Amino acid sequence: MHKLSLAAGFAAGYVMGARAGRQRYEQIAQAARKVRDHPTVQSAAGVVGAQATDLANRARGMALNALHLGHDRTEGYDGEGRESTSYAARSAGNGALP
Repeated sequence: MHKLSLAAGFAAGYVMGARAGRQRYEQIAQAARKVRDHPTVQSAAGVVGAQATDLANRARGMALNALHLGHDRTEGYDGEGRESTSYAARSAGNGALP
């Protein structure tokens, strides 16, 4: 009998807590929607989005430049992705690999 009372009390508490929890969730969700839809927040979100896009484009450009600069500095390349001298010319005379 004691276990049955405990289970009934637990079930009642769970149901009441779930209802109260759902109501509180709805209150929080409604407040979040209100903030999200506010014109000032919308404006700020637009500015942040534009800045993020600009930053991503700049970072992409910098990364591509870094890749190209790294390639340009590689010995034996002319900066256009072509070898400036042939393999035979670079290794002539000493017999060692470059």
